[in-house]
Amino acid sequence: MESHESEWPVQIRSLMPHRPPMILIDRLIQVTADGVVCEASFSSDSVYARADGVPNVVVLECMAQAVSVFVGLFNRRESKPIRDGYLVGVNSARFYVDSFAIGEKLRIVATHAWGDGPFASFKCQTTVGGSEAASATLNVYQVPQAGDEH
Repeated sequence: MESHESEWPVQIRSLMPHRPPMILIDRLIQVTADGVVCEASFSSDSVYARADGVPNVVVLECMAQAVSVFVGLFNRRESKPIRDGYLVGVNSARFYVDSFAIGEKLRIVATHAWGDGPFASFKCQTTVGGSEAASATLNVYQVPQAGDEH
């Protein structure tokens, strides 16, 4: 896939099986052959919002949704339907902030590390204002459909 630096003219909702209020990714910023850059922010009515912001561990779901956006783009390119996937493991998670402020913009990078079947791994990094806020390697499983190669 070709890389673009500006916001992609695609509705995030069309790339993943999530539905409101569980869609945390606001927009797709960049696509490369092996990953995506997405943006997310939390409003005060977010299901995860607390008085002191949003807990840092919620960023793992943001990372998983960025992976879902990448997989959704791949499936769209291959004329395959959007399908369910699962976060099955998190390795080397590091959190550099305790929480995220309401309205703060998170930049999430998800890069495909290995796997081309139903199991895959993605290295993810989240920054806020140019500073690293969290990183992790996510292991995911995409539910196969009839006709998929095993």
